[in-house]
Amino acid sequence: MVSRLALRRAAKQPLESAVNPSGDKPHSPQKARSDTGSVVFYRLCKLPSMPNQTIKTPCVGLCSTVYGDLVCRGCKRYHHEVIQWNGYNAEEKQAVWLRLEQLLVQVMASKLQVFDAHLLRQQLENRKIRFMPHQSPYCWAYQLIARGARVISKLDAYGLALLPEFRERSLADLRDAIDREFFLLSEAHYERYIAPGFLKEAFGPALIATV
Repeated sequence: MVSRLALRRAAKQPLESAVNPSGDKPHSPQKARSDTGSVVFYRLCKLPSMPNQTIKTPCVGLCSTVYGDLVCRGCKRYHHEVIQWNGYNAEEKQAVWLRLEQLLVQVMASKLQVFDAHLLRQQLENRKIRFMPHQSPYCWAYQLIARGARVISKLDAYGLALLPEFRERSLADLRDAIDREFFLLSEAHYERYIAPGFLKEAFGPALIATV
């Protein structure tokens, strides 16, 4: 078993395929959404864009990579993505955004349903909660719950409905569970797709064969 220390050392070395494990150019937003499935991703082209709503980085101001984590517990980016973010081109950044979106939507769709995306968007705008208009409404729902879990009493007023198995849980507890599951999915993705590439670059294919 390769130690986390070895992974951290390997992660400091450059790797062109770190953003996209296949080595190909990142998919376009339309391609990534079609691959994920129309049940989860909405066609948002009919929704007007929200002005002055540019979010330039996934950072949420709680970076755990400075303490040695390979996956940030705040934004869920990988160690090398946090370090190299300002040097990424638009396509590389979009690949990271899309991965985060897909993993988050997977978690959110297993907990709740967005039955009125327009109402949800309106509530976010009225309450001045930042979100990315081009992302899935399930990502919007995450932003709402992350910031209002302790004060929201009726989710249906925001166009949301919890799935039956989660209706007895408090929103604060559910928010923490969502964040924890989002992190674990990101960590699993890193260990399966990213870490082997770093190890191969740092130590050669012979080591990978023994893992």
